[in-house]
Amino acid sequence: MKEYYYEALIKFYSFCGLFTDQVAANSSWTREHLDKLWNLPEKRIKTLYPPCGVEEFQSLDLDNRENIVVSFAQFRPEKEHLK
Repeated sequence: MKEYYYEALIKFYSFCGLFTDQVAANSSWTREHLDKLWNLPEKRIKTLYPPCGVEEFQSLDLDNRENIVVSFAQFRPEKEHLK
């Protein structure tokens, strides 16, 4: 049932792409995904990476820090996350 839902959602999403004039993606993965789904004749999809200000971190004492990585992602079949 879940696969039918995703297939229907992708078809609807692909249909909606036909009516776009300009598209902005926030990563190369998203841009490639939209390219595959929408197959726009002109390259109307632009990649705009979100800005990341560093001013507030420049005053921190980073010599005594704990190395921690926090990652956020959607776990979806088409992203092919490593298991």
